Amino acid sequence: MEQWFSLFWEFLKENTVPIQGTLAILAVVSFILIRLRRVLPFRRVKSQPSPVMDLESAVSTDQIAPAGPTRDSTPISPVGTAPPALPHSEKPSVAVLAFENMSGDPEQEYFSDGISEDIITDLSRISGLFVIARHSSFAYKGKPVDLRQVGRELGVRYVLEGSVRKSGDRVRITAQLIEAATGHHLWAERFDRKLEDMFALQDEITEEVVTALDVNLVAGERAGAFRKFLKTREARRIYREGLRMWQRPTKEGIPEVRRLFEQVIRLEPQAPNGYSGMGWTHWWEVRFGWSPAPEDSLKSARDFAEKAIELDDTFYAAPCLVGCICLFDGNFEKAITYGRLAKNLVPNHTFLVGFLAEILLFSGEMEEAIAEAELSVRLSPTAPAWVFAVLGAANCMVGKSEEALAAAREAMKTDPEFLEGHLVMADALMGLGRVKEGRAKAKEILKAHPRFSLAAFAKTQPFKEPAHLERYLANLRKAGLPE
Repeated sequence: MEQWFSLFWEFLKENTVPIQGTLAILAVVSFILIRLRRVLPFRRVKSQPSPVMDLESAVSTDQIAPAGPTRDSTPISPVGTAPPALPHSEKPSVAVLAFENMSGDPEQEYFSDGISEDIITDLSRISGLFVIARHSSFAYKGKPVDLRQVGRELGVRYVLEGSVRKSGDRVRITAQLIEAATGHHLWAERFDRKLEDMFALQDEITEEVVTALDVNLVAGERAGAFRKFLKTREARRIYREGLRMWQRPTKEGIPEVRRLFEQVIRLEPQAPNGYSGMGWTHWWEVRFGWSPAPEDSLKSARDFAEKAIELDDTFYAAPCLVGCICLFDGNFEKAITYGRLAKNLVPNHTFLVGFLAEILLFSGEMEEAIAEAELSVRLSPTAPAWVFAVLGAANCMVGKSEEALAAAREAMKTDPEFLEGHLVMADALMGLGRVKEGRAKAKEILKAHPRFSLAAFAKTQPFKEPAHLERYLANLRKAGLPE
């Protein structure tokens, strides 16, 4: 051993300078690597936790968002950068975080998890929502969370969080629905119930969340409006489903919407909702030229609207429908009166404001129509394509073709198949002198709608002033659309 040590010592003495140089080089390389580590995306991955429970098999998979990246599975981002944001769904998107167990008893963890899972299951059955799967949202369980980070990582706009406290035969649940990007509370509530009422309580929480999403995202309705007119949960569920289809009408979808509203009438014949909904289906057919007998359809729409008003004259959708019917009767003053009455009943209802904008457009009040259409769009981030089309058409009428083109693009982005969005775009392009693009748009319209004619289209445009209709048709004619 001493012999080996002596040899090693002699080697060090003879090679002192080279060894020092080598160490110096290693020190420099180490320093460079440390500096690079701070700016380059070297990654380390944590292992995923095993879920305590997995009830996902009970959930309809076509209604649940596929598992997105979770906090435990997402690579750690470099210092000073945020993880890449997932794109948001076109539907209102929500993640339900695991409800916090506030009882202090670890045995109750299963209970609070089960409530969260059941709410996910119930929300996932609603076709109008995009719901993140359990094993993605539960990855944040037991950790302090930044809701903005949750929104980015899961690609959702809204987060539902809450807590559960169980004591004896009673349970207290708090829940709050929050806009992830801003931290704004859309809805919050506390529930105190007996344990025997748990299934009813879960239904109640689910309905509150859906109502809150409807209020803020879908129709701008007042909270609790459904309960005021519809007393049973089943009727509210069916009516809500019918409304979702009604808000973006299609010729093929009208029979199904009508079937849903007929069910509402059977369940609650004394409520105005189902009758009003039925009336709107007939009006849509006239408005978009789908009815083989427009006069009969208008009569049916009027009869249903009058029945709804007879049952409850505070039901806002019915006077709005009457106003829209009056357009085709040529009674524009009455149309505006009823349109404003409906808006006064619910000032922040994006659809009522949108319909008032349409009534004003056809009545020749273009500047006011633009103001109301812009308000309708501001009231809801999911305003339908027809509202943007109204905004575009009104801007075209006053010579604001750039603004009209922007509105038409929004209409097509919202619903690429919506015919009037394409027509407004063609009108705007011709108004801007972009004839080649306008004619290309006309060819695109005819390819999708080979039977389109200006004569048939004119019947769906009840303008008070013939000059307004002719201005519209003249630009479409120049673009190459047939008579």
